[in-house]
Amino acid sequence: MMAAITAAECGARVTLYEKNPILGKRLLMLETEDFAYTHGGDVEQLVEGFSRGGEFLYPALIRFSNQAWIGYLEKLGLKSISVEDRFLPETGKPEDLVNLLSDELKKRGVEVKISTKTQDLLVSRKKIQGLVAHNLEAKYDRVILTTGGLARPKTGSTGDGLSFAEKLRHNIIPTFPGLVPLKTLEKLGNELPGAVLKKVKLTLFVDKERQESVFGKVKFVSGAIAGPTILAMSGKVNRLLSESKSVEISLDLKPDTPREHLEEWFKAEAEKGLNVSVGDLLHTFIPGRMIPVVGRFSGARVYKGYFALSSLEKKALLIVVKDMRFNITGSGSYQDALVTSGGVDLSEVDIDTMESKLVKGLYFAGEILDIEGKTGAYNLQAAFSTARTAAEAAAKTTKRVVKKKATVKKTTTKKAKKATKKATA
Repeated sequence: MMAAITAAECGARVTLYEKNPILGKRLLMLETEDFAYTHGGDVEQLVEGFSRGGEFLYPALIRFSNQAWIGYLEKLGLKSISVEDRFLPETGKPEDLVNLLSDELKKRGVEVKISTKTQDLLVSRKKIQGLVAHNLEAKYDRVILTTGGLARPKTGSTGDGLSFAEKLRHNIIPTFPGLVPLKTLEKLGNELPGAVLKKVKLTLFVDKERQESVFGKVKFVSGAIAGPTILAMSGKVNRLLSESKSVEISLDLKPDTPREHLEEWFKAEAEKGLNVSVGDLLHTFIPGRMIPVVGRFSGARVYKGYFALSSLEKKALLIVVKDMRFNITGSGSYQDALVTSGGVDLSEVDIDTMESKLVKGLYFAGEILDIEGKTGAYNLQAAFSTARTAAEAAAKTTKRVVKKKATVKKTTTKKAKKATKKATA
């Protein structure tokens, strides 16, 4: 939608092909409480929010930043509010943004073909000639693919654009579900689903070697771990698992207390009350439903007082609190994923225009590219910025072609006049 609006703003005649019966289905399926249309950080923060493709996106984010996007929507009449580090419509409803963009398509004279699936691209001599839809050929000299990847297939993202690009000899970086919960070997039981750890330290281990540590929030779901930090790791973890690497994630449940001081903390807290159990102490920094799980992982009797534990139980309890280890066996499916990790190889796309380096007149925008940002509307902003960049470039190129033809015609006319004058003389 953004690409079509932008190209029309630049004076191009635009047709938008939508395989779904409605526009903006991907946005409309987002939960209202989770919806935001952009992140509130500066461009550098946006770039840092991408585990894949951040540097590639820099020119597009500079050209059409989140602040430019916010201002653009305000001019169209969308009132926004800032919640923490992100922006969303004042009502919080995704349909407000979709309706606004739909109205703008009409104002700009964009021809919209809904329930129309593109079947193939027409290419001759490495140049776009048009496309095929409903078994009919349509001639176009510029095509922008904004088909998404494979995540959330119910929204229409079934990899069509990736297939087109691969057919045209584009390298497709292997795809995996991204921003998706990670499944664990450990049985988490019925206690944990829904429990949230607001601030823990997460450490990624690959083949038993420590890779990286980050602080963040963790949420437990049925048979898996989730939360913003886990989701941000998921694409990378899926790639590691595909390479037969062993992957573990360690949670430090009390990151503000160093391991060497944790035993003293337990002793000091236990001495404050004779009837204080280990579970009571744990409940000061983890949810109550997680206490029996810590007990199961460590073997410590959490219903007893700290001083009633054996030395082995105390040692095991300290280990689990500082290093609650989960063996990762896989992830949710594309249906559960928020984005696709992988896509069109960025080295084959012009960083300044989003045009294919292999096929003239073919442009890419959004999730079809090999980019992957963390949660917080990073990926949406990337989609809007790359769509704007691709559309401006495609429309300007079209104008140059038209202008060049007009110049040739004018020159020919002058030559004809000179020839006529000479002949008359």
